Amino acid sequence: MPVADLTDVSSYYELAGNGDPVVLLPGLGATAHVWDSALTHLSESFSVVRFDNRGIGRSVCKRQPVTLSDYSADLVELLDFLQLDRVH
Repeated sequence: MPVADLTDVSSYYELAGNGDPVVLLPGLGATAHVWDSALTHLSESFSVVRFDNRGIGRSVCKRQPVTLSDYSADLVELLDFLQLDRVH
């Protein structure tokens, strides 16, 4: 199970496919698997990054989020961890 140990979360993520990276946001109450139906098609052309937000699914909070910017910071830190400078 791929997990990135970030500042405020142990972030579960999945990678699939090859090509330019595309991040699929799950929304606040859903897991990465909300994108299951699109994964096969998208991963034919792109390197797809899916993840569970802090406190949802397989991601574990180290600190509860206070604002939406906390979730944004988690995503930026995950992209840094994955060494991705630019994504769609």
